[in-house]
Amino acid sequence: MTAKRSSRMARRSAMTGLQIKRTGADAPDRIEFSAAAHGTGRSAGAALYKRHILRMEAAMSIRPALSLLPLLCVAASTHAAGPPQPIEHLAWLTGCWQLDGQPAGAGEQWSSLAGGTMLGSSRSLRDGRTVGFEFMQLRQHDDGRLVFTALPSGRDATDFTTTHIDGNEAVFENPRNDFPQRISYRRIDDQHLHARISIARDNPSQATDFPMHRIPCGVTTAK
Repeated sequence: MTAKRSSRMARRSAMTGLQIKRTGADAPDRIEFSAAAHGTGRSAGAALYKRHILRMEAAMSIRPALSLLPLLCVAASTHAAGPPQPIEHLAWLTGCWQLDGQPAGAGEQWSSLAGGTMLGSSRSLRDGRTVGFEFMQLRQHDDGRLVFTALPSGRDATDFTTTHIDGNEAVFENPRNDFPQRISYRRIDDQHLHARISIARDNPSQATDFPMHRIPCGVTTAK
């Protein structure tokens, strides 16, 4: 073997390795691949280049998903919370209410909302004596119905199912009852409400109104 041929083979052997050069510090993902010679160097370069591209594609596919993760968490939280139950619209009813123009202590009192129920009581007074009372319950049923149950003066319970409810008004009806067939509560503002009992058909002559104002519980001074 001649010295010239031996030198050429040594140079070829040394050049079969893969040369990798970064093209800039500001673009670390851009890598220039070059094979200095034919054969194993070129094949190794192609294989390494393919692996590098696959890693880049995987990283790029993950980044959009990661960017959406906070939005997905918010959406999941919102879905878990769900829309408010109908009874939650009546949480404002909690507290003590004095009947306008009536003796002190005449009116209604409602418990706070808990366990899907609110419990209430009412009292009517005349000449310093209790002449009427009623125990009441608002219950959110598992089937979605919101039911107002009235036990007036110790008589049997009568159920009225809500036909309309929003943040300021609730209407309950039982057309099979003699009277009332409809009970409604309407919030005028945080300190005043208007209750009405009537027949199912709108007829002012067969309706009784109960305007009330909020008072601190335990206070018996009429406004």
